[in-house]
Amino acid sequence: MPLIGTFGTGSAKSFGFSRAGSGFDGKFELLVVAGGGAGGAKRTPGGGAGGLVYYGSNTTPKTPNGAALLLTKGTSYTVSVGGGGTANASGVDSSFIGTGTSITALKGAVSGSGGSGTFGSGGGGSGAGTLGQGFAGGTSGGGTGYGGGGGAGGLGGNFNTAGTQGGSGGVGLRYPEFSVLTGAGTGKPNGVVTGGWFAGGGGGGGETNGNGAGGVGGSGGGGAGGYGPYANGAAGSGTLGNPATTNTGGGGGGTSDLHAVDGGRSNGFGGSGIVIVSYNSTKARGTGGTIDTATRPGWYLHVFTGGGTFTYTG
Repeated sequence: MPLIGTFGTGSAKSFGFSRAGSGFDGKFELLVVAGGGAGGAKRTPGGGAGGLVYYGSNTTPKTPNGAALLLTKGTSYTVSVGGGGTANASGVDSSFIGTGTSITALKGAVSGSGGSGTFGSGGGGSGAGTLGQGFAGGTSGGGTGYGGGGGAGGLGGNFNTAGTQGGSGGVGLRYPEFSVLTGAGTGKPNGVVTGGWFAGGGGGGGETNGNGAGGVGGSGGGGAGGYGPYANGAAGSGTLGNPATTNTGGGGGGTSDLHAVDGGRSNGFGGSGIVIVSYNSTKARGTGGTIDTATRPGWYLHVFTGGGTFTYTG
């Protein structure tokens, strides 16, 4: 895994709500999601979701990056939460860094995989993702629809070869134990966020003729792509892509063919990221972030939606 540091040894616990209140075992589960990439201006694919990194042993398949962490008592860990891409830009990395531990989730790529660097998930237009963090975007057609951005759990959809529809955003990953987000996000049909979904890709923009539907946002807050004139019901003017949902790391939706907006002024912005530290205990073992004891009974969740510090107090 790129940008992953060293950790303590020991096998992680098995996840199960039946263990609520069973006592602290010294291990910490960690979810780190980077900011998603923006969908671009007119004629654009969807943005890629921010990279997603998970350490723990939830028994539901999650493609985890490693076992739950053994942190150092008395140590403070710096938390950075990446913003979503705006104005035709990629997202920003998120990280959790301290003594013996260095974990970084990589930013999501802007629509069309533009920009430079290595990305968690690729933007639509076949932008590449990073193994263990996110998937590549879908392909776009010449004079047809545009590809969806990659998600943390799957590839972005290709444009519809039989018509002019944009590709759907790649699916994110679901962590029911981290169901801290509510609501549906701005615009429809954006990817679902309730139930613990994160890091869905943005839908690709639709084309001019026929049923120029924008691609749906990937589950995990991906923004829906803009519609072409036919589906929008307004001849000669398409629609902008929808922004992704904040604190999901979702990719922004691409803009349709005939919309007047160009030059990176689309509002299909990427979603900001999130960091969650979780442990099974009857009392708080750390400080930092917003502490949540209701979402996962018997567990403490330290939820970071912006930069801060997590300190393991013991």
